[in-house]
Amino acid sequence: MNTVYILGAGASHDLSFRISNLDAGYGTYTYKDLTVEGSLSSGYFYYFNQILKTVKKNVPLCATVTISDKLLAYICKKYGIAKDELFESKETSQKVNIENLYIDIETAIDEMELERGGDPNDLSLLQDPEFIDLFVLHNDLKSYIFDTLSFVGYYCISKFHHIFAEHITDPNTNVISFNWDTLLDEAMFNTKRWSYETGYGLEFEKVLYKTGKDSESATKPEATNIILKPHGSINWYSDMHKEKLYLIVPVGLRLRGGTFGQLRSCESIGNDNHVFTYIIPPGKKRRQFPRIWESMKDVLQNADKIIAIGFSFNNNDSHVKEEFKDISFKKNLSVEIIDPTGSSLVNTYSEIFKTEDVVVKFSSFAKYCEDFLVLQKG
Repeated sequence: MNTVYILGAGASHDLSFRISNLDAGYGTYTYKDLTVEGSLSSGYFYYFNQILKTVKKNVPLCATVTISDKLLAYICKKYGIAKDELFESKETSQKVNIENLYIDIETAIDEMELERGGDPNDLSLLQDPEFIDLFVLHNDLKSYIFDTLSFVGYYCISKFHHIFAEHITDPNTNVISFNWDTLLDEAMFNTKRWSYETGYGLEFEKVLYKTGKDSESATKPEATNIILKPHGSINWYSDMHKEKLYLIVPVGLRLRGGTFGQLRSCESIGNDNHVFTYIIPPGKKRRQFPRIWESMKDVLQNADKIIAIGFSFNNNDSHVKEEFKDISFKKNLSVEIIDPTGSSLVNTYSEIFKTEDVVVKFSSFAKYCEDFLVLQKG
């Protein structure tokens, strides 16, 4: 049976992880298990602030993540909210959808370019304070997304993603992840049945290992399963012209506690001095990885079962519906939904995947993974 998992933000919302501290003087470890809510698109700033406070409370010398003053002022003015509300009020913060915010800034930049003839390198644009401000906001927001997801990936080694990764053993099982984080990627790598180099279905210009040269000579398994990430990933980078794609392999699980930012440094990639993290929010420019979208089409056409976790086909995912329109799904396709709003999604999923066999199995990724443990014990 060919099974395809579709992961949305809800798959990274249940964060249960273990914080470990090393007492360098005595060589002893202390552990503490923690559970927090991972960031969703709506309320992203609030959710991450809660994670940051939780980690800081337990790891006094941990890194921090900040937001630029310009971006913060722009958000507060645009949505009519105060700084404290954005980070401390869950209800107020949910008025800000980080994907919508990115799309709005991107659209404003595109509109200014079109007004000047469509040339992004037009000198009059580069001398326009309004355009420069938008361009800075665009980069600041992208940097904030990158920094926050890197922080989560570094400190919050997700228990549920590791349980899930152990469950994916069948070579006929693949994953489509619309998430930029690397929680699942690292968990898959830890199974020793998946590698960063072969596990994305892409070829990279160069691979940089953050654990040093020894990792470059290590044996790398061929990936049993493929993780297709149509919106990119925080450990993918490109040059300025997006002609080359680079991969960074994060610091291994046993090497935590060193310098934060295991995904940040790219100074030794090729001959390029300017490389940028390759994350693509939904929007007009979302189809930057045509090869991945084609691979998605192939695995979905061959799927006997689709299991969707925390993916609700919201307004920002309208382009996904468009991409799925021309796919010839199997007539006997079955679909399982794992989402707290699952009952309201049945008709949407039935229409998109052209099947009446749509059921809601669990309300959360955590409950789904906990069921694996029950079955294993049984």
